[in-house]
Amino acid sequence: MGIKRDAVRLAELLRAGELTPVWVPGEDDEALRDLVRAREDLLRAKRRLSKFLLRRGIEDPRGIRARGSKYMRWLKDVQFNSTALQATFDEYRLAIVCLARENCTSMAIETGSTRA
Repeated sequence: MGIKRDAVRLAELLRAGELTPVWVPGEDDEALRDLVRAREDLLRAKRRLSKFLLRRGIEDPRGIRARGSKYMRWLKDVQFNSTALQATFDEYRLAIVCLARENCTSMAIETGSTRA
């Protein structure tokens, strides 16, 4: 009996224009959302590292494009006297490396899935 009542109520709502259409994302749409989330994570990690360095008075080197391969090599040379600061810095730097790798992998997967 409940099913019939629900069907009648849905029909009434539809006639009254009270129902809004919904869209269920497909696999490709979910993959794209995941890729966007991965990029957001990468940008967040990069900002976190940048702010960490600025709080310690370390500015990005002039003439080197931020986040490029030269920049990443420069980051490898940054050292701190404090073990805690060095460990924190290393975690931030490695997070960027890992997230960038995941982002590249995701983009490759996304590109491959749209070609299939």
